[in-house]
Amino acid sequence: NTLLGFLQGKKYTLFKNDRAVKPMEFDTKNMTIISTGSFAKFANKNKDDGYHRTNIGFTANKAHEEVVDVEDVQYPTIDGSFLKKAGMPDELVGRVNLIAQLDPMNRNIMRDIILESEESALNKAKAIFKKSNVELNVTDDYIEAVIDKAIKMKTGARSLKFIISESVKNAEYEMLMNPLGIDSITLTKETIENNKLYDVYYNDVKEDNEVLNHFDPSDLKDPYRYKKIRMKLDEYAIGQEDAKKAVIVALKRGEQAESKNERITTILVGPTGCGKTFIAETASKITNRPFLNIDATELSLPGLVGTSIESKLEALVESCDFDINRAQHAIVIFDEIDKPSANKGLNMGESVYHTLLGFLNGKTYTLFTNDRRHQPIEFDTSFLTVISTGSFAKAAKLNKDDKSNSKVIGFKLGNQTENNVVKEDIEYPTIDTEFLKKSGLPNELVGRIEAVEQLQPMTKEMMKQILLDSADSPLIDFKLMFESDNVSLRYTEGFIDALVDQALSLKTGARSLRYVVTNVMTKAAFDVSMNAYAYDAIILTAETVKDNSKYERVRKQYKQLEDPNKKLTK
Repeated sequence: NTLLGFLQGKKYTLFKNDRAVKPMEFDTKNMTIISTGSFAKFANKNKDDGYHRTNIGFTANKAHEEVVDVEDVQYPTIDGSFLKKAGMPDELVGRVNLIAQLDPMNRNIMRDIILESEESALNKAKAIFKKSNVELNVTDDYIEAVIDKAIKMKTGARSLKFIISESVKNAEYEMLMNPLGIDSITLTKETIENNKLYDVYYNDVKEDNEVLNHFDPSDLKDPYRYKKIRMKLDEYAIGQEDAKKAVIVALKRGEQAESKNERITTILVGPTGCGKTFIAETASKITNRPFLNIDATELSLPGLVGTSIESKLEALVESCDFDINRAQHAIVIFDEIDKPSANKGLNMGESVYHTLLGFLNGKTYTLFTNDRRHQPIEFDTSFLTVISTGSFAKAAKLNKDDKSNSKVIGFKLGNQTENNVVKEDIEYPTIDTEFLKKSGLPNELVGRIEAVEQLQPMTKEMMKQILLDSADSPLIDFKLMFESDNVSLRYTEGFIDALVDQALSLKTGARSLRYVVTNVMTKAAFDVSMNAYAYDAIILTAETVKDNSKYERVRKQYKQLEDPNKKLTK
């Protein structure tokens, strides 16, 4: 009934939050209104109704035909009777003036979209490479491989964007790591089948190592900017090479974008504590860009209990001291992207997803901050770097019986693989758009995803490397703290092994390291803070992990004089 009023050209009275603005009369009669829908659910119910049917979409086994079938849906002739049977009330059907049924996708149309359309992901990628003076070429068998893969994915033309963006990602990263040394890159059929990079033509430009040692976060024109970011990222984030590549490419697209169509929407998939959010947040610190973490499970529609996207953006603007340009170039994480429908019920989850769609499409929001000195702010999301993350554990469990091309992710104490991976009884299939749809993400949202990266589970060796080498190591933090009191912190190899084993037993990945280290170090740290003058070193062993009071003290060769006011002497 609400839609009926809109379609009839109803006049609406609009009230702005700003009381200084008078109510406005909004007339809808001159708007051009187009409604769309797949009606797939109803079409399936009419398989035996005798209607004249038209095949729509794709199936892999009919790829040789010019018209291929999608999602096994057969449509009758679409008319008013069909719409009524689909559930539309008579009053609404009566307002429909024209019904157009789209032709099914075929190989020729898909080929034209890839090569000729201005919205083609391939043509956009070529333009992006051209900005860096690199020519991006593709072979004929590359185009056919893209089409074959799109047919198998059964998501229509929108899958072309995902497939091409995925295949270009590694090539773009290669270009960013060699900003002046590549003339051209050619993608082939093997690029699609194996996600490998072929035919890179390098020039004779030599890399200047001295230039790499200086990094200015504000210099967006530095040709080595993204190689320097990668070098600094490696100091903090251990392993997860593919995820770091994806984040750097997304970062570059967001920083260099001249329109919303140039940025890339990325999803990072992996178990708890594997570094999904940490890598993106660290990149924001390195580049001195604002960072916004949005928990999708907390999102609600405007006006309902919970957090709205508008309120999150308002908080972002306030944190940037109302510098709207700085806020509009933030790095944004949509965390737990796989859980809105699971936690809020299907209908509520879908509503939240559609709210996210506006955000991912580069929607402009009108924000009202708590500071009354500021007028309402127009916030354009087109230039944000958007990265979504999730464990997708529930969807992975649904695929437990699908053993084809599966990978093990997560942790389980005492169930070690040959690579020292501790599992959580979750087997992930190959992560692609079909997996994302099965997890509950609507087709419209999946169609906006251009890159999906699967993070590897934390191994024992990776955890040890984090403790010993990462600039974010909690153990190194304690070591520096002790050194500020002129006390050396030493530890045995058995201490490191026992520490990592205890962290793994908590099954929360790398984030458990800080908790375990802090708990083990509490008594030694307090002891040093009270008696720093007395110790030369503290030595930690495997026994310290079991009982944090059991550590060795190496005392300095001092003796205290009888007069406490006099200095200590050797």
